[in-house]
Amino acid sequence: MQRAGSLSSAGASSGSEDELGDSTDAFEASIKKLPGQWGNEDVLRWLITTLSNPKANSCGITDTDFPFERFNQMCGTELLRVKPKDLDFLKPEWAEFLVKQISRLAHPHPRDSRGPEKGPRLWQYLRDELLRPDTSAKPTMKWVDKREGIFQILDSKALAHKWGILKNNRSMNYAHLSRGIRYYYNKNIILPVPNKRLTYQFGPHSSGWRHSD
Repeated sequence: MQRAGSLSSAGASSGSEDELGDSTDAFEASIKKLPGQWGNEDVLRWLITTLSNPKANSCGITDTDFPFERFNQMCGTELLRVKPKDLDFLKPEWAEFLVKQISRLAHPHPRDSRGPEKGPRLWQYLRDELLRPDTSAKPTMKWVDKREGIFQILDSKALAHKWGILKNNRSMNYAHLSRGIRYYYNKNIILPVPNKRLTYQFGPHSSGWRHSD
């Protein structure tokens, strides 16, 4: 497995929420291809999506600590051939988790064959990032009051960069991401917290962040 430089992503336009990747975008198009047809950027987006799911990831992997650079030269065919011994640079529990996910790609369960899942919407991505255990030295977000669904963005640049990679949008920055967040105001999905910089609250039309959901 070769090492390479930095994580890369392909370009896309920015604007409305759909343009930010919440509708048909290159990410969905890549996942509609068979894994054996994936290029390297498809593999990287699959990794980010897999590691961003708190329900699927129960072994404490954080994408800030994950060595994505070790996969920078890998295509889909090579991913499907990965064996546990190829992942000896990962913690054993991380390697076991990833091998299981790769096995699902190679041998999908019948219920997984009904069609590709749509990528997460922005508000769902923010929620899932907050719910995942974050052991990194510089988290991108934190809960201010989890019971009330209030959270604060700590590193807007890093957060926008991660969202841009996931949504295959090289031009993503926080101005674009914040526009996507403002899109949710009228829908009561995410609301701004007055007089608090970069602080928001999940609204009544959001779900999945409460223990009771």
